[in-house]
Amino acid sequence: MDIEARAMTGRPYDIHYALDDGAIYCSELIWKAWNRSGGTPLGSLTTLGALDWRPHEAVIRRIENGGLPLDRPMITPVEVTRDPRLTEVVRHGI
Repeated sequence: MDIEARAMTGRPYDIHYALDDGAIYCSELIWKAWNRSGGTPLGSLTTLGALDWRPHEAVIRRIENGGLPLDRPMITPVEVTRDPRLTEVVRHGI
């Protein structure tokens, strides 16, 4: 998994939360590195429309040039951590 993660070093942060390889966001990095290392897919994809996007609509529209990509698939930190194969090791200040 380390080799796969390092292969994505230097890519810009993906403010669009798209699953292409041009830019990358935090949970996408973990998801892709895990999946590309030959493991069974980690977590489950969701869509923007399935999330609580309404409080952030103005920001999303500004980033997306007025659009609202509710059908865009994405992987969130929550979806990654819900994978039953993962074990919490340390919890800080929660």
